[in-house]
Amino acid sequence: MIQIAILAVTLPALVAGVWWVISWQLWRRANTVPVSGQWGGALALAMGYAVGHRVLDGFPPYPPVSSRQTLFYLALGLGVFALFEPFWSRAGLSRYSTRVIVCALAVLGTLRALFHNTWTAAEGWLWITALVAAAVILWTATEALAARRPGASVSLCLWFATVCASISMALTSSALLGQLTGALAATLGAAVVLSLWAPRVSLAQGGITLWVFLYSSLLYQAHFYSDLPLRAAILLYAAPVAPWVLEGIDTERWRPWKAVAARVACVAVPASTALIQVVFAFVQAGAEEDYW
Repeated sequence: MIQIAILAVTLPALVAGVWWVISWQLWRRANTVPVSGQWGGALALAMGYAVGHRVLDGFPPYPPVSSRQTLFYLALGLGVFALFEPFWSRAGLSRYSTRVIVCALAVLGTLRALFHNTWTAAEGWLWITALVAAAVILWTATEALAARRPGASVSLCLWFATVCASISMALTSSALLGQLTGALAATLGAAVVLSLWAPRVSLAQGGITLWVFLYSSLLYQAHFYSDLPLRAAILLYAAPVAPWVLEGIDTERWRPWKAVAARVACVAVPASTALIQVVFAFVQAGAEEDYW
């Protein structure tokens, strides 16, 4: 199990790193790399996650049986779709309507069993509307932040939030979901390392698309199909948006490492709060089990 866990972290990071190196041509000087994201971001996260999913959960059948298996195929399909994002993301109405469609696909693909078998029609549409709206907001906020702040800042923030989500899931009877989220975090880890080498690379226009889709789907599954508390899920979902509180402050005069540290600290407050809540519940449940 330890060997599989290590492999599920190292392989996604290596695969994602290779795609980013190829697409952004990091052997050139950093100032020649465009600020906006490129096709590599989409393929890096899609291929990296798919490799991690294959290691942890095997090769899923087609058509997939469970929502977890559906993630494998949807990630690959969305990776291809995101290749064209630089062409359609500039048109306002088209951009947001496409985001609504993609987020609805993520929600319905993840929660279709509850929609058909558990919820009433009113409950189902209420949940779907709320979750799609939340995903669109997360997508819009992180996409805009990635475009404004290229380099290690945004990728490090998303990596921290994803790692906290992975640990939280693993502690709430969702070990496999936690490991799959860890594979997603590994792809972001590769982005952090490479952005230290080429500070102008960005997750915008492709990479954010894949991350929002996978992060949302995994959190939805951890809450609705497992025991991740709603409060913790909300905090983990809101954490990546927290660095926007610094956009009203003139951070251009700060040293780069201070600006990055401040943004990560903004993410750390809600993400760590969620993790602490989960750890406390985990310890309390263990103590009660030992008592009985």
